[in-house]
Amino acid sequence: MLCIVGALLLAMLLPGLPQVIRAARPDVGVHGTFVAQSRNCITHPGHTACTWRGRFRSDDGTIDRHDVYLYGDGPGLRTGTRAKARDIGRAGHVYLMAGSREWVLSALLAIGALALIRRGARPLWAAFLSPAGRRRRRAGTRPDERIRTPARAPDGTDSPWDARPGADA
Repeated sequence: MLCIVGALLLAMLLPGLPQVIRAARPDVGVHGTFVAQSRNCITHPGHTACTWRGRFRSDDGTIDRHDVYLYGDGPGLRTGTRAKARDIGRAGHVYLMAGSREWVLSALLAIGALALIRRGARPLWAAFLSPAGRRRRRAGTRPDERIRTPARAPDGTDSPWDARPGADA
């Protein structure tokens, strides 16, 4: 079950990986200017997260996007002010030139997914891939089978006996 959860988490992370990498690198994307038009804030327990909505225009004038969000708070921005930004191809978002740290959360989730896969695969490893598991398969026994020898009576016969005190009835 853990393998499945880890694999699903990893499958959800992988499609967005190229954008996360492009967002983290400040030299990647189409450079331009973001003009702040409105600020939306959401208050969570312990902090407030704000984002700016506005217009992005590339330096060469080929891209002019209205109603895009600036990833991050945009420190020092006010309505009508401009900030150097870049478009990495993510629909509805542009990024500040400094780069994004959203890769940190993606990396932590990927590590967690791999840990779940590893933990869930441990019984499979023990049963099939480990040296002991390969020996058991060659011998034709299952991992849950134990080699048990019958108890022998003190006289050497195979008759069942009880060695507890007072059990010689």
